Amino acid sequence: MQSTEAIGALFDFDPENLLRPPEAIAKFVQRMVRNAQYYDGPEQRLERRYAVNLPVTAVPVDRSLQKCGDVFVALSRDISSGGIAMYHTRGVTDKFLAIELISPSGDKLRVLLEILRCRPAGLFYEIAGRFVSKLAG
Repeated sequence: MQSTEAIGALFDFDPENLLRPPEAIAKFVQRMVRNAQYYDGPEQRLERRYAVNLPVTAVPVDRSLQKCGDVFVALSRDISSGGIAMYHTRGVTDKFLAIELISPSGDKLRVLLEILRCRPAGLFYEIAGRFVSKLAG
């Protein structure tokens, strides 16, 4: 596993220089949450999911946590203790993302996300995965 300094270096960029998700994604996520269909069958998920609309900074990384792509900001749709679903303007082909979530109160959480799916959703892409481990830094 990488050192705290190496993990911190993944997120060493000026957030003001990152392209923010377009407002259209926020409206899309709001419609998705509002129009979600009630599921009356057996629950197959292990953790309860919560509709949360937060910017997610994502750094494509390889298995050894080396940066392998451009940093981007997506917008979350829902989150659980085991994973997250989010939307972005482009799809990803990477297997892992180092992501940073910042709560409205300013608390930061950095985790390694294993991408389980990336598929078109209207004009955007739904990226979903499971949390593999918390990242130091």
